[in-house]
Amino acid sequence: MQQYFADTPLKVGEIYQFSDSQAHHAGNVVRLDHEMIRLVYNGIGYFAEGYCEGREFKAMVLSQDTSIN
Repeated sequence: MQQYFADTPLKVGEIYQFSDSQAHHAGNVVRLDHEMIRLVYNGIGYFAEGYCEGREFKAMVLSQDTSIN
């Protein structure tokens, strides 16, 4: 599972917009599309589904990862 660090607060049910460098890595290097990823903001982990929308890469935040927090 790929892990990315978010630069904005995350909330379950919201969409996270990847930065340009994160989007390049997710979309062109590891070629993720509709796969489970882990987002981290301020030490708190979240599970999300990463997907491409046009040239943008986004993730729907599904749940908080309580296994490490």
